[in-house]
Amino acid sequence: MSGVDGLRPTDNKEIGLGTRLQFTSRDSVRESEITEWKPKKRVALTSAYGGVTATYTYSVEPDDDETRISLVAVCTATGAWKLLRPGLVWAMKRSDSGQLNDLRTAMGHASAED
Repeated sequence: MSGVDGLRPTDNKEIGLGTRLQFTSRDSVRESEITEWKPKKRVALTSAYGGVTATYTYSVEPDDDETRISLVAVCTATGAWKLLRPGLVWAMKRSDSGQLNDLRTAMGHASAED
């Protein structure tokens, strides 16, 4: 997916609730933790950087003969970061808006607009 390179567990344990994942984003190595895990239904990844915490929740639901995947991103901020939160949310929306299309393309399907 654009903006994220090489999402992988930081240890050799089975992937599930509490698993820490490492990835590269915007030329920086970062970590995220699986904070919700319902196999084949939902996964939430939470990352913290400074006073900002972002949680991305991906949900999978059957929809007639297809599968619907949704993404909800929640950003919280503490301290001086609270003042910057509106700009951070805007930047997240802008940089992450193509995630589901990227996933769909990686899986060999047409774009979500089809």
